[in-house]
Amino acid sequence: MTSHTHNQLAILYVCSGNFQEALKSSETAIELDADSFISYSSLSAALYGLGKYEEAIEAIKFSVKISGRHQYTLGMLSWLYAMNDNLTESQKILDELITRSKTEYISGLSLSVAAYHSKNYDKAYEFLEQAFEERASLLISISGYPFLSFIKTDTRFHPFLKRLNYPEINELTSVT
Repeated sequence: MTSHTHNQLAILYVCSGNFQEALKSSETAIELDADSFISYSSLSAALYGLGKYEEAIEAIKFSVKISGRHQYTLGMLSWLYAMNDNLTESQKILDELITRSKTEYISGLSLSVAAYHSKNYDKAYEFLEQAFEERASLLISISGYPFLSFIKTDTRFHPFLKRLNYPEINELTSVT
């Protein structure tokens, strides 16, 4: 199997909550391609799921570095900082992404993740609207991928999810 295959497998394991297997798949992906920032992102999510928070932050920091500060990796770093009560660093990431969005494409979803995790909830919703208009492909991962789970778990976002026609939330909110 290729590094890419192991990355995809690791992401599936993370989404299903099988963090030990996600860790193994991520490590195999890194062995096959040590320059893959996605491998380190998957490793970071697996480590977080296993309660290894500092290691998760180090893995995503390395992913940020080798990716050239890719917006996806910065969103994950913002999430991990927030999970460790470091809102100052989360805010710095949001500021960077907003600044960069003036001269390059930054996904509304990446902006929403950084805004939410730095407690800028109104901005997070605004950027989520942008992601919806962009038809951001990662929106399908909200049920399992940890740094996107706020969209599903924070009731302020349920009206948005109804528009997405997300089945679990629609079933939840239609019960009277």
